[in-house]
Amino acid sequence: MSRKKKVILSLIILVLLILTGAVIWAANELVEFAVGRDSGTIYVAPPSVVSDQDGRTMSTHYEIQQMKIAKWTKSVTREQVTIRAEDGLKLNGEYALNPKICIAG
Repeated sequence: MSRKKKVILSLIILVLLILTGAVIWAANELVEFAVGRDSGTIYVAPPSVVSDQDGRTMSTHYEIQQMKIAKWTKSVTREQVTIRAEDGLKLNGEYALNPKICIAG
C-alpha cells in the first residue's frame, strides 16, 4: 500500500473515531437533559410548590374517585373464568358484567 493511501486511511479512521465520540457525548447529554438529572439527582417539584388548597383539592378528587370505584365494583356481577390455551397454558380472569350498559340481544 502506498504512503498516500495509508495517510488517507489513517485520516478516515481518525475522523470516524472523533465522530463516534461526539455522537456518544451528544447522546449522553440528551439523555441527561431528557431525564432531568444533574450529578445523579432527579429534580421533581418539591411538595412546597403544591399549595395547601391544591393538596386538599387533589385529596378530595382522589376520595371521590375511590368512592366511584367502590360503587361500580359493587354494582357489577363478577364471575371467575378459566380457559386453557392451545399450548396448554391455563388462563384465569374475572368477567365483570355491568347491567346498566349491557345490551340485551
